Amino acid sequence: MSLFIGEKSTYPSTGEYAQDVINSQIGDEYDIFLGILWTRFGSKTLNYESGTEEEFYRALERNQKANKVHIMMYFNIEGVPLDSLDIEQYSKVRSFQKRIAELGCYYFTYVGSENFKNDLRTHLYKVIKNWNVNNTSSTTNMNLSNLPVIIESTEDEVVELGLLEFQDVLNTKSEEAVKALNEITASTAWIGEQISEYAQKLNIINEQKPVNQIQLAKGIINSSAKTMNQYAMKIEQPIQNWIASFEEIVGALKGLLQVSDNIISEESWRENKEALHLLLTNIDSSYEQLVEFYKSVKGLPKMTQYIILAKKNVCSKLKQLLDSTDKCKISANEMIDLINKKLYDMDKL
Repeated sequence: MSLFIGEKSTYPSTGEYAQDVINSQIGDEYDIFLGILWTRFGSKTLNYESGTEEEFYRALERNQKANKVHIMMYFNIEGVPLDSLDIEQYSKVRSFQKRIAELGCYYFTYVGSENFKNDLRTHLYKVIKNWNVNNTSSTTNMNLSNLPVIIESTEDEVVELGLLEFQDVLNTKSEEAVKALNEITASTAWIGEQISEYAQKLNIINEQKPVNQIQLAKGIINSSAKTMNQYAMKIEQPIQNWIASFEEIVGALKGLLQVSDNIISEESWRENKEALHLLLTNIDSSYEQLVEFYKSVKGLPKMTQYIILAKKNVCSKLKQLLDSTDKCKISANEMIDLINKKLYDMDKL
């Protein structure tokens, strides 16, 4: 088995152009193409936006022609300081991520190197295991001793979580949901302050009316648009974390209701209900602020093309957040009603 992971597989040389040298050195003698991207996409090649993109499409062509290469794409969604973020490069990464999904590439996202390492070891194990099943003659000498031990169910078996696992999910995901909401709220407070500062600068220019008033105003407006795009990127992952965490919370509560069989005490159910009420309080405390900010962004005048695009970007993220929050509030209240029914039934016993 050979694995292609980019720069580690090449060495300095000359050719028609830099990527051509890399392509010739890589050749087609690899079984797995492993692509890892974070915030940078790379430099343009003769025909593609980056060497990574060119290498991906070469591997995809081999996969489509003869299914001789297994493509594994990973995207790090860990946050980075805004002052070190190249927005153009980051946008190219996200566009590429969307394109390969449309081509049928099932990719994974991760946060941090430790999570990536765990995911990769698990995925490589499964790839090699599948090869062993489908092509025993060519893979019997592969050493799996360094790969993780994984306990799996049979193909048709459904693995159910138990009471303690559901309770653990509740505790963990409740903390993650609140953390995500706090991150969004903090980011929204930050962007509000930034926009206020830009508005003050525009007011000063309007009052002073310098000769280059239009150029100065345009520069401030476009800087504001850049900051708004940074905000949109800043809240993108917390929004996904919030939605995913809440869905798991609701799923865990439904699971508890199914498996409890009166093992869970009345006091524990009351604690779970109180935790939901606390989560709703956290939602309500930030919801009004988010609605007001959404309205203010939507009402910004269309002064330049950059601010128009930034408005659309921010409004789309906030609308996704507000819509998901509305659904979460409905689900939380439905779960509270179910818990109340459970408590009522327990009182009758």
